Amino acid sequence: MLALSRGEQVSALWVLFAALASYAIAYRFYARLIAYRVLEADDTRATSGLTPMLTAGQRVTCPRRST
Repeated sequence: MLALSRGEQVSALWVLFAALASYAIAYRFYARLIAYRVLEADDTRATSGLTPMLTAGQRVTCPRRST
């Protein structure tokens, strides 16, 4: 807006970059909100794939992610 009020031209690439950056930031935080508040994601709960093993009394260890 400042450049337009000065009479300068604004490249479409800058506008596109600003839009994509703001969408990426908003997506990251909104997805986290949905995961934790709406879907109630909890890292301590067993997934449905592990539930039969837990009910059978087997000990289950989750593999660690490689970094």
